[in-house]
Amino acid sequence: MKFPNMEKILNSAFIVKINNWIKNYIFSKLSYELSFWYEHSDKKGFSLKMIIGIDPGRSGAVAIWSGGIDKVIKCPSNSKEMADVIKSVSNENVVAYVERVWARPSNATRAAFTFGVNYGEWLGILAALNIKTVLVTPQTWMKYYKDKFKIKLPKEKKDRKNKLKEIAAEYTDKKVTLYNADAILIAVYGFINQQEGNKNV
Repeated sequence: MKFPNMEKILNSAFIVKINNWIKNYIFSKLSYELSFWYEHSDKKGFSLKMIIGIDPGRSGAVAIWSGGIDKVIKCPSNSKEMADVIKSVSNENVVAYVERVWARPSNATRAAFTFGVNYGEWLGILAALNIKTVLVTPQTWMKYYKDKFKIKLPKEKKDRKNKLKEIAAEYTDKKVTLYNADAILIAVYGFINQQEGNKNV
């Protein structure tokens, strides 16, 4: 797969093109291609410096791990700002961990579509900037913390989010909220998982 160079990402026409491409292909092609590309990339000699943890919903966040949680950013409202966040930290030693989720039957059609577009925009931007990407389900990264802290997470969403917020606060002195806790924990999980050789994805 050939990716465009980084300068083009700043071109608004190119952003529009990415959005159109995502809406047409992301759900069937891009996710598979990114996963295949990452799994078959050459990891030998890879020196990890930074992890980007992304909770891709509009109410989600981005957390940057660089020897610790260095930065936590509310999910940008448009593709240009999303690209700027990734460009500000991107280098050859970065891996992005993106939460892989699906819309539930209970989700409203519009909300499910909006989430799908947001998810696709993140993957498209990461691909365009040639950032290695790992898709991780909530069940996978949450299991790491359940095992580490020997706890059971509450079934109720509100209670579970509050518990995850408490856990996230253990890893950073940044302000932790219900909206950014998942991104922080995904970034920390990504760092641990890279150190263990991707055993837990």
